[in-house]
Amino acid sequence: MSVKVIAEIAQGYEGKPEQALLLARAGVASGADAVKFQCVYADEIAVPAYRYHSFFRTLEMPEDVWREIASIVRDGERQLILNVGGERSLDMASRIGADAVKFHATSFFCDELITTAKSSFDTVYMSVGGLSVDEIDSFLERHHFSPGEVAFTYGFQASPTPIDKNNLAKIGALMHRFPGFVFGFEDHTDAASPDRFVIPLMALAYGVQHLEKHLTLDAALKLEDAESALSVTDFSAFVALVRRTSVAIGDGDLSLTDIEQDYRRRVLKVAVAKRDLAAGEVLSEENTALRRVPELQGEPILRRAPLYGRTVQSPVSAHTQLTNGMLEN
Repeated sequence: MSVKVIAEIAQGYEGKPEQALLLARAGVASGADAVKFQCVYADEIAVPAYRYHSFFRTLEMPEDVWREIASIVRDGERQLILNVGGERSLDMASRIGADAVKFHATSFFCDELITTAKSSFDTVYMSVGGLSVDEIDSFLERHHFSPGEVAFTYGFQASPTPIDKNNLAKIGALMHRFPGFVFGFEDHTDAASPDRFVIPLMALAYGVQHLEKHLTLDAALKLEDAESALSVTDFSAFVALVRRTSVAIGDGDLSLTDIEQDYRRRVLKVAVAKRDLAAGEVLSEENTALRRVPELQGEPILRRAPLYGRTVQSPVSAHTQLTNGMLEN
């Protein structure tokens, strides 16, 4: 199972071009598959009276900076994803050649914007934290997304999100409710928590196809969004951990693998003679047993009951595996 790891820069660049470029390089160096920035224009997000409007304004950066970010990520052979919230940021994503766009839950009902994004990008990422199943249903009906065109991401930022509020089992329920659609997890565990790696790894077991984790330059700098962000060193370790452990998920095939077949041959008990048997002796509970043997012979007999009443054709030594070829009837 291949899991895409997304280094979420979010608003950690704080509107500072040099900081943004450093974070883009850090995202590439971390080993993540994709680097994601929030492309912010205050007037796309909120009215001037909104308490964070002036802060959002400080995050705005000119196009040449976004182009340089795109160049760094592209040269690093990573994908660039931009969080967009309006026509201006969506246009910026197209102009700089972003590989995909993502919509925060705040833009979930911006139908015209989402329609434009769908026609411009092969994949649209959509956050669904804080949204109901009925609303997701209606979203799919309105936009006619097919599996592969939209990638849903479950999770929410509670600065940071308490471990017991993640409800990771909801991911499995959503995947069951919307079969065929891609789901991922955006983790916001406290960066100082010993479980900062554990929680997103647990999401792997529910079949997520992408993991989004915040990245910062250094926790000591206390940059924006750093409360749930990993340093470059920690993020690299996280990526390595995901690569190493995600293979354990498998594909859900119910057939036995070669290694399971080998295990089965080594551990299953098979029918054996409990004592020396004479030719023509009738098998019963008294003279048969189930035991492991050094090496299986032929098709093993795994249950004793079908043996009862059958006779051995030739003498059989105690502890010898019984096979159908030894028996009459």
